[in-house]
Amino acid sequence: MICSRLLTSFAGLLSLAVTPLALAAWALPSKAQTPTAGDLSTEPIELSQVELSQLGISRNAAGISRNFIGIGGNIGFDDDSTVGDSGFAVISKLSLSDNISIRPAAVIDNDVTFIVPVTYNFVNRAVGVADRSLVPYVGAGVAITTDDDSDVSGLISAGADFPISDQFTANGQANLSIGDETGFSILLGVGYNFGGL
Repeated sequence: MICSRLLTSFAGLLSLAVTPLALAAWALPSKAQTPTAGDLSTEPIELSQVELSQLGISRNAAGISRNFIGIGGNIGFDDDSTVGDSGFAVISKLSLSDNISIRPAAVIDNDVTFIVPVTYNFVNRAVGVADRSLVPYVGAGVAITTDDDSDVSGLISAGADFPISDQFTANGQANLSIGDETGFSILLGVGYNFGGL
């Protein structure tokens, strides 16, 4: 009785030791040979995009361009506020890291309003759409108007980037100015990607 328990325990320990070795041997190429000193290399191993995706690693944080510049339109809801004017817009994104970006924009109507938020990009919360990713962000900064009564207001922004292709990124952003006049607008545009993914 004691012998059979010892044999059972020994067999269990042996299987624990053999299983990792068997898995390692299975992962080796079928023509594996004992490496020689000349076979050893210090060159870095390059993984393809397919291999990276299998490991759960995405290209530059969900494939969103680090930088873009483009055009769009600002839909304003309060003409008396800093960001409330509707008009043509020039948009941009300049990344400091995968998560932090500066997003300067200029809204052109009868005057020019500059919107400069610093945003945090939620790359780990990207939403998959087809084979691309919608990446939301939030941020804060300043809004500066250049009309006769030049005004500087605080700014809260929230939006999302969506890559239309490797060359273009669609962007939507809601802006709330906080100052003498509180205003709200929605800025929509398309940017040309530059600086790599």
